Amino acid sequence: MAPTATSIGRCQQQEQQQQQDLREDVEQLRQEAGLQSQSAEGGRELEPLVARAPVAASCQAHNPTTTTTERILPSAAVFLPSYQKLITEDSRRLPGNPPSDQQLLAGGGVFVQRAPDMEVRPGGLANITARAACTIWAALVGASVALNLVITNHLNRRSDEPTLHSFYVSAMCTLLGGVSLIPQACLAQAPFRRPTKIWSLLGGLCVLTGFANISGSHLVGAQIDLLLQLLGMLSMALFLDARVGRITCSDKRRIRGFFIVVAGIGADSFHVGNERNTVQQQPLFAAVILVGVFVSGLGYAMQAKCNSQLSANIGGPARACIICAAVTLIGGIPIQAYISFGIGVRFDFALEDWPLWTLAGLQSAFYTGSLAVLPAKLGYTATYLAIMFGKLASSSILDAGGMISYAQPFTVQRALSLVLVLVGSGLFSSQPSADDPEPSSGTTGLHSDEQGGGRLHSAAQKGPPSTTATATWTGC
Repeated sequence: MAPTATSIGRCQQQEQQQQQDLREDVEQLRQEAGLQSQSAEGGRELEPLVARAPVAASCQAHNPTTTTTERILPSAAVFLPSYQKLITEDSRRLPGNPPSDQQLLAGGGVFVQRAPDMEVRPGGLANITARAACTIWAALVGASVALNLVITNHLNRRSDEPTLHSFYVSAMCTLLGGVSLIPQACLAQAPFRRPTKIWSLLGGLCVLTGFANISGSHLVGAQIDLLLQLLGMLSMALFLDARVGRITCSDKRRIRGFFIVVAGIGADSFHVGNERNTVQQQPLFAAVILVGVFVSGLGYAMQAKCNSQLSANIGGPARACIICAAVTLIGGIPIQAYISFGIGVRFDFALEDWPLWTLAGLQSAFYTGSLAVLPAKLGYTATYLAIMFGKLASSSILDAGGMISYAQPFTVQRALSLVLVLVGSGLFSSQPSADDPEPSSGTTGLHSDEQGGGRLHSAAQKGPPSTTATATWTGC
């Protein structure tokens, strides 16, 4: 049936009314966004959008001249002189990638008509610069871990029994680290609630063997010490996740990542027995120390599980770290008493070393504060790998310079082993969406790989956290 003049006129009236409504909606959105609706450039660039106002489906049949079939919902796309800016009621939830031409966003209901010669790049140079700065920041956080090994070994050098004396150094770093976190804990806005799980308070007892990292780094170098500790943490994390069913034999990605890490550590450790006299002359002593380093890694994974629960209850990782540090100190009192009174090894403290003790404590605050910010900026996996890269790169430099142990040149074999460790760690710690989890981690101030003590982190993730994810984060 041919359209009548009455029906065509009615459609035209409806179209004019919809155009007027759209102008009012756009004007309101512009005012909310702080834009001047009467600007000459803005007015000219707005007309193409308003001219393509929505037309009712029934009118389309009666008005063959209408070519606009797209829907424009109440939220509008406003054309600006240099680029197109989306203004919606919930624009912060729009996807990170710009919508394509003539695409109706299901979530925001915004029809986008983008200029053909213009490409919208979210973030642009500012976003790239910010991510690059955060990546460097994360690498420096990892480097601080290896540098703290230099500090703790220097503080431990005065004693005639450095292996036993390292327990004192570890305990002192725990104390200073806990004190350095007090301001951060006081500024936390989350409410303090009574812990719901008693076992979450026992995380500090899991890291009493952390002092072995000081002697271990002096024995075989910083890098192998850190890698053995990492292997212990990944092993315990894998066991805990398998125990509760979060990881199975069919999870080939993480299992493959674990064995790639093992291969990298093996390749990096192959030359130790041929070059280190202590390992050759006292193999039993060396084995005990290195096993202690591995066991400390197991303890850090357990501590991470405890601290994750404790942090959720008491309002943040800084508070949980302080409590864990207190538990570590109390649990170590009998051991310190035996070393001091039973064996006769006393704590050798020199006042001129106070700058080093201060740095050891401040490093904990730096580490904790950084991990409260970086995951939200970079994502979980990117932050983890950047910190891991900083640790391995700095430890390689320290070993090459002989700053902790004997000099170990940076060879092609060592470079390949580091690549294997990074790739394996990335596979092991990766999740379905690397940007979803936003872990907030903290330290007791006593980082096993930094200060010979116990590291404590917590990962606050959406949903029940995986022990694998939490513990690998702890291993950063």
